[in-house]
Amino acid sequence: MLKRSRNSLLYIEDDAIVRDIICSFIAARYPAMSIDSSGSAHEGLELFRKQRHAIVLTDVHLNDSDGVSMARAIRKKDPETVIVFITGSSDVEPLADFKKTGPSHVLIKPVECDVLFEVLDTYLKADPVS
Repeated sequence: MLKRSRNSLLYIEDDAIVRDIICSFIAARYPAMSIDSSGSAHEGLELFRKQRHAIVLTDVHLNDSDGVSMARAIRKKDPETVIVFITGSSDVEPLADFKKTGPSHVLIKPVECDVLFEVLDTYLKADPVS
């Protein structure tokens, strides 16, 4: 089994402009972090299978699928992977059960960088090897 890549992040967002901006901010804040990104759930899952990222940041509503189904598939592969959902909906109730399956967090769009960094810092500090 492929080991999880510590200090690595996968960002899945179907809006290319948003994806590029957020990846740039994350890279500037965490220069040692390996960052992969994808515009679709299908490609994101393939990238995860190859890399086994420590943190997966995903939009809930993607063009080809939904981020929750993709996150469930990721959790089956590695229950310890941190999943951070980003959603434009204030109704996060459907995501509440997901927290029971492992570390996860929900952010509401528009996401402020300070809030995103606070969440990422929490998980990165919790992993002493990162």
